[in-house]
Amino acid sequence: MANMIPDNVKDNAPLWERILFNRFRNELTDEFIILHSLGIARHRSKRWGECDFVLIAPGGIIFLEVKGGGVQCQKGKWTYTSPDGKSYTKTESPWEQAKNAMFSVKKDLEIKHPEFRNILFGFGVVMPDDVFSVTGPELEQEYLLDRRNWHMNLSHYIKQLIMIWEKRYYTVTGDRPKCLSRRDIETIRKALRPDTVSAYTLASRLNFAEKQMVNLTSSQIRAFQGLQDNGHVLIEGTAGTGKTLIAFEQARRFAGEDLKVLFLCFSRLLAMHINTNIIKLDDLSGKVYVSTLHGLFKNTIIDAGLKERLETLERDNENGYFYKSIFPRIFQEAVLIKIPDIYDVLIIDEAQDILSTENLDALDLILNKGLRNGNWQVYLDRMQNIYNPDKINEALKYLEETGYAKYRLTLNCRNTLEVAVSTSVISKIDMALAGAVSGGYQKSIYYRNGLFKKTVGSIVKELHAQGFHSNDIIFLSTRQLDKSSFSEIRSINGRSLIDLTKENSKKGYDFCTMHAFKGLERKMVIAADVFDQDIPDLKRHILCYSGLSRALTGLILLVNEKDKKEHEKSMREFGARLAEITI
Repeated sequence: MANMIPDNVKDNAPLWERILFNRFRNELTDEFIILHSLGIARHRSKRWGECDFVLIAPGGIIFLEVKGGGVQCQKGKWTYTSPDGKSYTKTESPWEQAKNAMFSVKKDLEIKHPEFRNILFGFGVVMPDDVFSVTGPELEQEYLLDRRNWHMNLSHYIKQLIMIWEKRYYTVTGDRPKCLSRRDIETIRKALRPDTVSAYTLASRLNFAEKQMVNLTSSQIRAFQGLQDNGHVLIEGTAGTGKTLIAFEQARRFAGEDLKVLFLCFSRLLAMHINTNIIKLDDLSGKVYVSTLHGLFKNTIIDAGLKERLETLERDNENGYFYKSIFPRIFQEAVLIKIPDIYDVLIIDEAQDILSTENLDALDLILNKGLRNGNWQVYLDRMQNIYNPDKINEALKYLEETGYAKYRLTLNCRNTLEVAVSTSVISKIDMALAGAVSGGYQKSIYYRNGLFKKTVGSIVKELHAQGFHSNDIIFLSTRQLDKSSFSEIRSINGRSLIDLTKENSKKGYDFCTMHAFKGLERKMVIAADVFDQDIPDLKRHILCYSGLSRALTGLILLVNEKDKKEHEKSMREFGARLAEITI
């Protein structure tokens, strides 16, 4: 008996769908997972598409378009008549509908899971009430099951389809498609029809570029409503409260109103991922320009012919003075020499690391009507202020003079409760616990000197056994790779450790410093050096707060045995803080 998802046909389904649903369940074996009425949000030819049945089996994925009643075509127009006499017209043939559904899902699945690029995709057409014997370039009879063979066991039709598509696959590639294991089949099922869909995360948008339904918290809803009516907006929220989510949705909304949007952030990796996985895939090029603040400054300065002057002054960067003051001033000079693009809307994410009066003066020049009369939004978390602690209050006073609406996000819509608690313990900066969903995974593993590499290998092996993929995992440290505990590791279970701060590769496991990974997320964070005494306490706490909060569902802390007492002390302190709040 096949596994039907959902296990009951929808209430308003036509009679022929009900019949086919029951026949599939009874006539196919349990190696099949069958998705009924699969919605396709990213259809290649429609705003929204749907496939009647999707069959996932060891042989591959088959998409079926089912047409009950009568089917006819005249001068390129297809008329479908249901058994009750009602009819409707389409320009697509059933074959074309099935093919477009197949290619739409194929594209999204391969982006999300590149390991499935060499599996079999095929389609078929079912007409249970009619005999359709017409042939033509668009009407492949070999893919059709109509009334002539409707009495046959459906397993024969599906096996025949798979054989036909296997031959086509071999003709095109010269190879055989990959056979799907039970785990592969379940992975595909979860990708096409997840068990639960809640608030989408930035990882989903950056890595898979999927539009998902967003269950917003009440404070987020108020923020969205307020943002529609105010030209100047400042949103504050601790890690995990959805700031970047709202920021980019606002950028998308403004772009839909034909406004030119500048989306600025501090993290180079965040800007790179947004440009790679959202801007291109969602066709926002030319509508939303995403850049780091320093990237914007540098490109503008080079375009104005001031590259040599920039490089000369950059060599003298005592106490960061170049980036704090000189860089924005050269940018202003460059704007006067060569007027750059002017933007209708300015959105600043990670604003705690960007805001300064010097930077605001510079950005004022490229915003239509300037900061006082133009349209801008600022998103910040003061607790993550690593680079800009002495400038932000002065900059906020600067913005207050222009007048703005202010919103505070208080519910954690990104992290599980276990991750939020552990981050609060280690960083000594309390995250929002309200709204955080319980059921995540957190573990602290103590290791002895000389056994770090072995410990990491065992952890990764166990994670893979539990269904994690390498791209679900990120290794984070408060230090750069060559100075971190991970420096002794060149590979993990045969796969390289890739430093994301220097290269972007999907061929191994990713490592990043906590400060460079700001704005990004992974399902599982494995963190080390969280009790590094060589880093001043305040800076280390902020780094851990910024880094550990990047974990969505799971967080593993690697703690040296010598730091065990410090860890236990941090847990007691968190308990005391929590008790004070609840009393």
